[in-house]
Amino acid sequence: MMNLPVKQLKYYGSMLGKMLLELKESDNIKNIRDELKELALTDMEYSKFQKRCEANYNLNQLDPAIAEQYGLVLFSEKVTAGSAEHTLLILQRGLVCVRSRLSTKTQEDKYTKRLFLIDRKCISFSADKYPTAVKFYDICSRDVKYKVTFNSSERKAKIIDEVNKIKSNF
Repeated sequence: MMNLPVKQLKYYGSMLGKMLLELKESDNIKNIRDELKELALTDMEYSKFQKRCEANYNLNQLDPAIAEQYGLVLFSEKVTAGSAEHTLLILQRGLVCVRSRLSTKTQEDKYTKRLFLIDRKCISFSADKYPTAVKFYDICSRDVKYKVTFNSSERKAKIIDEVNKIKSNF
């Protein structure tokens, strides 16, 4: 069951979405074009924030020690590892890949198991022969490698860029 702050975030997100829809359907759209753009940007940023809050909540439910040691989730992406769907989470001081499943009751993502966790100073990666795949290495553990596949090469490039950002903060 989601805690109260996560429920409130969902409520406000729904409210923003309804306001955006009402503005789009308005007959007076020429007069409110700037407001519509601003609201759309606010809604987009809010959605990103809500996604990070839910990812942090789910990760804390799986293993509270991860957030204590590696920081909060900065970015998340759905990936395939093996034949199963996982979520790759970029943390402030590391990278974690967790098995995720959609709850049939609540239609929310739940993290059920950790596949790998790599400290930012130990992350290395290489391109795979497939344009949407990457091999992540934990160089502190004798080059243990994990292959993940992204939905697109653009998403792969975004994740690589985000991983490089946390590595440069080391």
